[in-house]
Amino acid sequence: MTPRRRARHAGTASCPACTAESSPPVPHLRWLRGLFARLDPIPAGQWQRIRASVPWVERLDSDRDDRLRALTAEFLHGKTITPVGGLILDPDQRCTLAALCCLPLLEFGAEGLHGWSQLIVYPDAFRVQRDHVDAAGVLHLDDAELSGEAWDAGPLILSWADVCADIADAESGCCVAVHEMAHKLDMLDGAIDGTPPLPREWQRAWARDFQSAYDAFVTQVDAGRETAIDPYAAEATDEFFAVCSEYHFSAPALLKREMPVVASHLERFYGRSPFASG
Repeated sequence: MTPRRRARHAGTASCPACTAESSPPVPHLRWLRGLFARLDPIPAGQWQRIRASVPWVERLDSDRDDRLRALTAEFLHGKTITPVGGLILDPDQRCTLAALCCLPLLEFGAEGLHGWSQLIVYPDAFRVQRDHVDAAGVLHLDDAELSGEAWDAGPLILSWADVCADIADAESGCCVAVHEMAHKLDMLDGAIDGTPPLPREWQRAWARDFQSAYDAFVTQVDAGRETAIDPYAAEATDEFFAVCSEYHFSAPALLKREMPVVASHLERFYGRSPFASG
């Protein structure tokens, strides 16, 4: 999920638009057809407009650009994009959303799109209510304003205003689409723990290194120290992975300086950041 930190989180929330996720599985049938039918490529003119307007896409080399274009076409073919709250999205805006969601899949591949069928897009940040019981057994109700959220086996939800803000300031360390897609990747192995599906030996090293970096970061945040990385990353291990993923794509030099081991894992997992120097 992405609290508005604009803000960041992953989890479940109640949202009328999300009922479409449990409706007759037409999107899933469309996805299955896509496995056996050749997808129509995104028209060259449209893709050039996306490249010109989305800084991460503009900076990709030709090979990764081709991969992203193919992944974006697969996303548009297999997912239902549902604007709500009076929002209207034109074809280029839909393509932009799909391309941003596919950025984290450049190395992982289309398998990262499995397990869900709908992208819900609000005009701006949206409010959700959560309840939890503390250690003393007291029920608490929390009201949060989010710019994004990922449901386990359900939709991915984004704020269009925050997506646009990310594009306008692409090196700020923020990219809500990447954040929520990181959660989707994390969910693929059935455990929301900040470790996506990986080969066994790499998974062990990842879990060890991320836990060590997370523990050190939490210590800094709990001590009230100012951190270069958004303190929301201290919320939980899954949020740590998602926030660091944003920095990989939007501020890789800062991430490498602050957390070199984490940055190394993420570069191996996602590939070279479009904003990496040298």
